[in-house]
Amino acid sequence: MNFASELNEWSRATDDLIEEVNKGFFPDNRSLKCYTNCILEMTQTVSRGRIDYRMSLTQIDLLFPEEMKEPAKKTLEACRGSMKGIKDHCEASYNYLQCMYRVNKKFFYFP
Repeated sequence: MNFASELNEWSRATDDLIEEVNKGFFPDNRSLKCYTNCILEMTQTVSRGRIDYRMSLTQIDLLFPEEMKEPAKKTLEACRGSMKGIKDHCEASYNYLQCMYRVNKKFFYFP
C-alpha cells in the first residue's frame, strides 16, 4: 500500500472522487479537499495553507521527467497566488489543485 492509499483511507476520500478530479471534475467534498491538502503537505510543496515556492521548484527538478519540468514550472508560476486569502487550508489546497488542472491539463495527475 502506498502513502496515497493510506491517506485515502484516513481522509475518507474515495477512489471515485479522486478519479473525478483526474477527469477534470472537482466535487465539493470536504474529505477530498483535506486529502488534497494532506498530499500537498506531505510532498512539502504546501505548508500551513501557503505554497512553498522554493520547495515546489526543488521537487519539480528532482522528481519530474525532463519533458514535464518546464510545463510544471509554468503551472507553479501561474497558480502561485491561488491560495491567497483562503484561510481554510483544505479549501486553499483544493483551489490550488483546480488552478493546476486549468493551467496544465496535459500533464495533470492527482494521486
